[in-house]
Amino acid sequence: MQNIRVVTDSASDIPPEVAAAHSIVVVPLSIHFGSKTYVSDEDLSGAEFYRLMKTDDSFPRTSQPSVGRFEQAYTQLRDEGAEIISIHLSSKLSGTFAGASAAAKAVDGATVHLVDSLSGSMAEGAMVLAAARMAADGCTAVEIVRYVEMMRGRTHVALMVDNLLHLQRGGRIGRAQSLLGTLLNVKPLISLDNGEVVPRQRVRTVQRALRDMATEAQSSMPLQELRIMHANAPKLVDEFRELLQPIVNREVPAELIGPVIGTHIGEGAIGIVMVQAAPD
Repeated sequence: MQNIRVVTDSASDIPPEVAAAHSIVVVPLSIHFGSKTYVSDEDLSGAEFYRLMKTDDSFPRTSQPSVGRFEQAYTQLRDEGAEIISIHLSSKLSGTFAGASAAAKAVDGATVHLVDSLSGSMAEGAMVLAAARMAADGCTAVEIVRYVEMMRGRTHVALMVDNLLHLQRGGRIGRAQSLLGTLLNVKPLISLDNGEVVPRQRVRTVQRALRDMATEAQSSMPLQELRIMHANAPKLVDEFRELLQPIVNREVPAELIGPVIGTHIGEGAIGIVMVQAAPD
């Protein structure tokens, strides 16, 4: 049986216990509050991050992992005789993919297959988990990479943010710049298109935003996967689940958006990851 290991970054928002269960190596990004630096998922959990956003006067920033951190991960897996599939945050949102690429070239003897997810959070995480399951099932690296790249084209994100301040200050606003002139109390809906943040529409209420995203999920059926992701908004999760349950006839799983993506969208955001079923 082939020895294939999957590497990702902490923007994928895979809970540590899930990553461990699937033998996924997570290379963390860092979060900065003023002069204080925290390593995502190592010394800063999602819950602690949102607490800091309320109590720390500094506006958070992120930084990508060093090339050396990737080299360390690849070297260890190479020494274990593993072939590596490395799936990362959109190259249009972060330099993380570029750092992984540089490390892959620097580690002699390592076989690293790089995949740009063109996404983040659980959209990226869904691809990572699919790759890990296929590796456990004995698929080859070529088969896994081909599948993940096809899955990437079937993966869509719809997200309501409380406001665009965090995206603007973090420089990740992309084409959603056009929404900056919104009136107060208007909720922007955004999505990821080919790895870039793009505008969808402006709605007056959170409930309208949830209904619009539920309608999109229904129009995207059949779905291979549907997940709710939220930035510390558990009450909205309950409301959203009630809208989605009749569509998919099951309770939709929800994941907390972690510190990396949370830095750029702010608390209160909620959205869905939709993976359309593969054609027959």
